[in-house]
Amino acid sequence: MRLNGHSDPKKPETVHFVSMEEGWQEFVPTRNSRDYTNPISRKNMGYLFALRHGAKLVMDLDVDHYLLPIDSTTGQVLPPIENEENIENARFVLTAPRVFNYHSLMNFTIEGTATWPRGFPLQYIHDKATAGQIAYEKSQLQLGTNSSSIGVVQLCPRDLPDVDAILQHVYPIVATTNVSNSNSATAGSRGSLVVPSHAFVPYNARSCIHTYKALWALFLPSTVPQSLSDVYRGYFSQALFQDLDLSVVVSPSDIIIHDNGNDNHGQSRSEHHQYAASNVDQRVKKEDIHNTIAVKNMIDFLSHWKSTAPSLPERILELWVDLYRHNYIEIDDVHSVQHWIKHLIELKYNFPPLMIRHRNDDTVLMGQFNFANDIRDVLFWYQEWKTMFHRIVVRGPFSEGQLTELRWHGIDAKIGKDDKGYHSPIENLMHTLQQYKSVEGVKGVLSVHDDALINVTNIQPMLGSETNIIVFHDDLMDPRSAAVDNHQWEILTKTSFYIHPNGTYSKIDGFQATDIRGLLQSLQSWPWWGMAVRGQTRASKDPRSQKYCEADGSYFSPPFAQSDILYVPISLADDFVVPAQIMTDNSVFLEVAMPKIVDMLRQTTNGTTTVSIANLCTKWDRQRNKVGSLIQCGHPVSARHPFKLGTHGYEKWSEIFRWMTTSTQPFEL
Repeated sequence: MRLNGHSDPKKPETVHFVSMEEGWQEFVPTRNSRDYTNPISRKNMGYLFALRHGAKLVMDLDVDHYLLPIDSTTGQVLPPIENEENIENARFVLTAPRVFNYHSLMNFTIEGTATWPRGFPLQYIHDKATAGQIAYEKSQLQLGTNSSSIGVVQLCPRDLPDVDAILQHVYPIVATTNVSNSNSATAGSRGSLVVPSHAFVPYNARSCIHTYKALWALFLPSTVPQSLSDVYRGYFSQALFQDLDLSVVVSPSDIIIHDNGNDNHGQSRSEHHQYAASNVDQRVKKEDIHNTIAVKNMIDFLSHWKSTAPSLPERILELWVDLYRHNYIEIDDVHSVQHWIKHLIELKYNFPPLMIRHRNDDTVLMGQFNFANDIRDVLFWYQEWKTMFHRIVVRGPFSEGQLTELRWHGIDAKIGKDDKGYHSPIENLMHTLQQYKSVEGVKGVLSVHDDALINVTNIQPMLGSETNIIVFHDDLMDPRSAAVDNHQWEILTKTSFYIHPNGTYSKIDGFQATDIRGLLQSLQSWPWWGMAVRGQTRASKDPRSQKYCEADGSYFSPPFAQSDILYVPISLADDFVVPAQIMTDNSVFLEVAMPKIVDMLRQTTNGTTTVSIANLCTKWDRQRNKVGSLIQCGHPVSARHPFKLGTHGYEKWSEIFRWMTTSTQPFEL
């Protein structure tokens, strides 16, 4: 639809030209928005007019952007996308930074020089990591259905992408219309890029489509720099897309750009460029540079913004209020978005439900990689978890080259010992606790093996505790407790023991052994007992262990337990050091060492440290590491292990990851 009120007598009947008077009957929220000369206000009015008349998809198209004609006599044009139900051969992007420059993967260059889209933070234009790479391709991605995860499709014209204005001054760009028409639809959306939800991308209003789930995001702010209003809108919306599991898709199209020479149209084009040049030496205005630099600060703010509001309308309003409080918009936009939400509710627009998702900024997620064969796997793992945690570090037996690449992508990575994960996870966790113990706002570190999945929704109430350790296994059994039941007592007799100063062994049922062989014969079958008992025997003789011994001088080895996931409060960073060093220096096997460290912390913090159990589902039979085991576990559980990225591939692992970390419903094959 055109919003200038001027109609064309040759227009197709399917096009409606909205007059000003007709439009203002739809949407007159605030004094600023009633400015008839304000193109932003006119667009917001047009959006609402479209929604009131039943629009399910809304396409923005600038005045100098045209769909490629098929037949000049009838005016028939190619559709903006080949298929309104599916996007074919969509390519999922792999990128670690919080911003994404899609020009490289879309092969956009000017005279061989790399470019960037309008609104992209200038601080990142030389950061090649923001260009991303392709993770995997999906033959069909749903677009026009209720189950679609696409919020916005940014359509890229054939000849002239919406590049930054600095480039337009350095490399003058002339749009070409020398394009031959075709009588059939082209490959259209093939080669589209699906942007990961943790990364912000500057999509614009020159040519884009909002799906039904994102129609609420059409509203343009009118109190920001007019040349960046559509880009700001996109950034605001993406802060909420993460809560809805919606993605932005960047897609090639058959749109062409034609400069028709009309002054009004030329003015409209200039509104979409953030710089103006008076001469070669004074190419950009200072205030425009300031506006662009401010974009980075705004993205930093949005990437850390979070809300606990129970509905999307409430979160939208809360976000815009916070944007006002941080001086990114003015109060008039807050009032306008209130009216916008009110109109959508009156129109019975179905706001998409919020995913049960929390973004944690007070917990550091430490990814433990026992093996590091493919650095792309580490990048993909990081990217998926980035939707849940702001602070992520990775530790593993990386090579120097891998370490350099990970850090090039902006990831906090450090090299750990190459010991198959038998002991190094303890040392890596110890160092990470020390690294963050003085960082403001950090309350704990959650250590997670790369093949473990966590239901963040379930454990969210426990995360961020400053005194509570979270262990992920079936039970916490302490023979010192009077609350030990018969089942726990039986497990304790089969999986725990005492080491005495004279070198003998005993168990709580009175069993005694004079050597390791005798003890091993009495324990529950487990392939790692030899390594575990020998390590604990060495640890019991370590002088540093004396403060952790029982009253009679014996050293207690608690039951072995899965130790792939553990949360430790940052307040215990220093208390963690000595127990961790005792375990690693004496090569105590991980699944005995971690429970012992937790036991040591409980015994030496004067009762101020508590331990909570988050139930873990794991399999040791033939179903181990198979999708079927997820169903056998039942639902809900707080963690599942293992589910290996290298075995299942990016697409399937991502599907299971999203279900496991956010869903409250059973998984369906």
